[in-house]
Amino acid sequence: LPLITIFELIFSNLASLIVLAVPMSVLAASLLVYGKISELNEYTALRAAGVHPWHLLQPVFFVAVLLFFGMMYFSNVILPQANLEAKRLWTDIRLLKPAFDVQPGVFYEGIDGYTFLARQVDNQTDTLYNITLYRDQGSSSRAVFRAAKGHLVSEPHRQTLHLQLFDGNVTRWIPQTNQNRLLEQSSFGMYSIRFDISNLNPSRTNPDDVKNDRSMNIAELKQVIDSVRADISTQRSVFDRKENFYVRNITSYTKPADTVTVSAYIISPNTLPDFMIQNMKNSGIAFLETNAIPATDRINMMRNTIESLRSSRLDFENLALNLHWRQERIAEYQVEVYKKYAVPFVTIVFFLCGATIGLLSKRGNLGFAAITSAILSTIYWISIIQGEKWADRLFVSPLGGMWGGNMLLGALAIILLLILIRERLFSNSIKHLSPS
Repeated sequence: LPLITIFELIFSNLASLIVLAVPMSVLAASLLVYGKISELNEYTALRAAGVHPWHLLQPVFFVAVLLFFGMMYFSNVILPQANLEAKRLWTDIRLLKPAFDVQPGVFYEGIDGYTFLARQVDNQTDTLYNITLYRDQGSSSRAVFRAAKGHLVSEPHRQTLHLQLFDGNVTRWIPQTNQNRLLEQSSFGMYSIRFDISNLNPSRTNPDDVKNDRSMNIAELKQVIDSVRADISTQRSVFDRKENFYVRNITSYTKPADTVTVSAYIISPNTLPDFMIQNMKNSGIAFLETNAIPATDRINMMRNTIESLRSSRLDFENLALNLHWRQERIAEYQVEVYKKYAVPFVTIVFFLCGATIGLLSKRGNLGFAAITSAILSTIYWISIIQGEKWADRLFVSPLGGMWGGNMLLGALAIILLLILIRERLFSNSIKHLSPS
């Protein structure tokens, strides 16, 4: 690979590390500085002179606030572009060295519909040995290729990867109408397969088409969220109109004088959504326990009703699955929005924790600062990682998942700050009670 490409890849991936490194460095620096002030009894002298602890923290606190705004700008503007550039570079590397991602003895699923397994890989010549290739693109295109050797070549202008297999065989699944499964196996001396990777190549397509949640800024994320919410509203509206159609069909009868209209309270509210229950209440249901309606008509109406409700149940289950998938997608993008505020804000929280712990501990050595900062940073990053996973799975809200660690460490910082202020008030009261 060209040396410039390697450096570009390193620097583009460093952006995500800066977001983590700045808050941790603020925490470690605060522990060192304020711990040393307390260890050398300078804080004791300042407190004896009547200086409020907040006056000691205030100058650096403003620096932490400036870092917060700077990191928020970095997370919203620079980091998404760096992530997109890193994705482009990885794609260019894959085109230049197609076998770069394929590891010996490890399944590779980087191309949709295909799974690679190569026992040996020669990265210098992009040659694969003892290859097993699984193709699953529907029941009519399932096959397993086995070959002694293969050669992977990129065709950048055609945006394809060309795989040449040598000395192998292929097993295909032949679709059958009955329950029997028919397999066809044939051997080959050379077999060529081309993979379309145009959708994986952002450097040759519109970058906006390949952006994911980590390569978007806040405005783009909110635009996607609004789009998904509009899609949810459309899905519910279509389902609403369709179910109204069912209700009107199953409640209509040619002899309205012979039917009695009742409300829809016979429907369990746990089985249908609220808006469908309300629509059924407004429409009314034909009460069929009347001898004025012929038995044959009542049976037909019941059968039609049962079939309509079965169809409605399937529609409702499909709607529930679609809405759940879209809600997970909304949560995924909301997590990224809140993360762009929460992670920079922890710079302020880490400063308050580090400064107060340093003043109370009276230890300004590097070992104590390293251990304490490692413990607090680990607690926070675990909360961020777990909060993101839980929020993506809708176990917690995206706001709680991203700001939970901030609130926990923020509460700790406030408690420690109150202890500092209480110590000052206690020392002042002792000073006033002591004889002059």
